[in-house]
Amino acid sequence: TVGCQGDGDFAISLASPITRGDKLLIDQNRALSLISGLEPAEISKAMVLNRKLFNAVLNAPATTPARLESLKPTERVQVRDETWTDQQILEILSQESAIPESERTSIRKQMSIPWIRWFLRYDPAWGLEKIRIPQLFVFGKKDLQVPWESNVPLAKKLLAQPAKPDAIQWFDTESSFYPPRDVELHTFENLNHLFQNCESGHVNEYGEIEETMSSEVMNLISDWILLRFGYLGPVEPRYTYKDMGGEFYLHPDYNRYPPPPSTNKWEEDSRW
Repeated sequence: TVGCQGDGDFAISLASPITRGDKLLIDQNRALSLISGLEPAEISKAMVLNRKLFNAVLNAPATTPARLESLKPTERVQVRDETWTDQQILEILSQESAIPESERTSIRKQMSIPWIRWFLRYDPAWGLEKIRIPQLFVFGKKDLQVPWESNVPLAKKLLAQPAKPDAIQWFDTESSFYPPRDVELHTFENLNHLFQNCESGHVNEYGEIEETMSSEVMNLISDWILLRFGYLGPVEPRYTYKDMGGEFYLHPDYNRYPPPPSTNKWEEDSRW
């Protein structure tokens, strides 16, 4: 939201979802199931059930006018008829006789959690299409929670398009001039969702890996920031874009984002 309004200086996205919530969970569950050694037929069956349950959330009709009237104005955004969704989920699970009753009850409770329903409907594309501030995107190729195979291509597609001006408040939307985007996207071969060097990327490895976060990623982030907003003069990046394996690169003139003026040299130095 801040990026869409032009209030932030920059945005750094670390393994953030790009696909809509329902697709992300489908891809995530499939990737974790495969790495855990489950049979393909078993995985496929689970994915079919998940898609049915997710569609029950996505396809819920708007709530009734009476229900809408009882809500505060701030609560009326994207309000759905959750009772309809509850009924659909019950019907779907009732047809899964092979699943133990206790497990079906657990699934029903999980699918009734408000945050789960919100996340399934959440589409990050809405924000990505509007952000105009400089953006850095970083992904690990062994990330099984936000699989890069589906998220990186979509990020490239969305970021290559001109930003939609309807949410931009800081330049004339009637003008034909659209400021160029400043975007970098990097992927790292051997890093998991937490940007640790890893073997498989499975979540069970997180606590077993001594490394907190790859130094390459931290250096990339610091160089990216200093190159645009460094107050101590020109900064020589530790890595070139090509060395870091960057896959997407849109850059206007760096001078378009000058640092704020300061007459106190010590104040500038003390920031670093």
